[in-house]
Amino acid sequence: MKGAFITIEGIDGSGKDTLAARIKEYLESKGIEVVLTREPGDAFDGKVRDILMHNRPLPLSEMFLFMADRHEHVERVIRPALEAGKWVISVRFADSSMAYQGARGVDRDLIERLNMEAIGDVFPQLTILLDLPASEAMNRIKGRGNAVEHFEREEFLSKVRGLYLEDAAAHGNRIIVVDATISPDEIFRSVKPYLDKLIDEVAPTEMDISRAEIADAIIRAIDRGMHAFLVYGPWGCGHKHMIRKVIYTLVPSAKDVEDEPYGIYSPDVMVVYGEKPSSIKIDMVRAIGDFLDYRPIEAKYKVVVIDDASFMTLQASNALLKILEEPPEWGIFMLYTSYPERVLSTIRSRCAGVRLDRFSTKQLAVYIEERFSVSREEAETLARLSEGCPDRVEHILQVLDAESILDYIKEDFYKYVPVGQSLVEDNVMWDKLFLEVESLFLQGLMEGKQHITPDDVLMLVEWEGMLKANVQKKLIADLIYWRLKEGIERAHIS
Repeated sequence: MKGAFITIEGIDGSGKDTLAARIKEYLESKGIEVVLTREPGDAFDGKVRDILMHNRPLPLSEMFLFMADRHEHVERVIRPALEAGKWVISVRFADSSMAYQGARGVDRDLIERLNMEAIGDVFPQLTILLDLPASEAMNRIKGRGNAVEHFEREEFLSKVRGLYLEDAAAHGNRIIVVDATISPDEIFRSVKPYLDKLIDEVAPTEMDISRAEIADAIIRAIDRGMHAFLVYGPWGCGHKHMIRKVIYTLVPSAKDVEDEPYGIYSPDVMVVYGEKPSSIKIDMVRAIGDFLDYRPIEAKYKVVVIDDASFMTLQASNALLKILEEPPEWGIFMLYTSYPERVLSTIRSRCAGVRLDRFSTKQLAVYIEERFSVSREEAETLARLSEGCPDRVEHILQVLDAESILDYIKEDFYKYVPVGQSLVEDNVMWDKLFLEVESLFLQGLMEGKQHITPDDVLMLVEWEGMLKANVQKKLIADLIYWRLKEGIERAHIS
């Protein structure tokens, strides 16, 4: 079963820890492996948590500290657990910042934008909001004999509660509100049907190629008044699927058209597409201004897609910046790049960043097997070569069939990589030997080697030589080279 992510929110004293423990116990009784965590976490040896709990930073400083802690929490705890197929329960997550830092006067659009940067594509499938009046929360806090922190003043908690409920109303498909004045047993009984539903919904092999949760978050941000988004991720991460979903939501009348860059057409959609650096010129950006001069024809918004945004010339970038400074109310900008650092910093500052991460190779292998009708073994090989990026798979399959790629590895890999005699002396079966080598080299799971040896170079030359007859040999050779170079630099193979 793939992992699922549950968050528990509520003002202080609402019973979050008690409920989290009950949910963990219930899920484990179903045979599900669970990681229970909380925010603020242990980022930077717990120093961030200590500052937040024992000092009183200014509201903006406090928000940035929470975001730093959250990003570390996602990348070091939550994402690895989910990719390993575990379920994660977090006591507090991104919604806490919207409520608590929002109550301290920080702009909620800024909070949402930074949340998107901090969490990437890690969204909870279910958020349980334990709703408790502030007066009752204060009674519980005082009853515990704890000192009342600055977060726990009654007036402040009332404001936090109101913002929590406002967000719950806006995200009713994800956030359920539970009366926290009832007993812990009654609270769990109220939550249990949602847990059972989530267990049924989380399929072992499901992979959402369109990244619906991210697309939905973008739509919510647009509803809140945001106009520009910089979508970024590794080459081939599948960004077009997600952007298409956003377009179809904003412009329902858009039609599928094969010969368009994004396979979509509407008089209210404009795609500016560049194939190499500096290929997006100033006249192409000026055409965007002309496109936006007139109101939408079929929808509420006009959508402009720029792909790859780092391929704009300096003149084109400056022209776009002027448009972004005063966008029309109907103008929505979706910029994509694999190289966000190459996009003009002033453009980046006017866009909400949306990071698309790689899919797990396990998820992608199942998608490849179903999408391209290949064997499980071939699909797993393709998933590893594509590094969790679905669009790379199609490029690989254009130049080599999956069986050939598998043969490359099995027949030639071992010739050039010293494996270690113990693996052979222990009478390890060939398949296991292959997996051991592949794990060490392709995935770079062990530390050590800092340079490429002559044998490593020889192997790369040999592999590229096999591709001479193919017109797209450089593409597959580069894919292999990038992956192997990373493995060589990170892996210790002795």
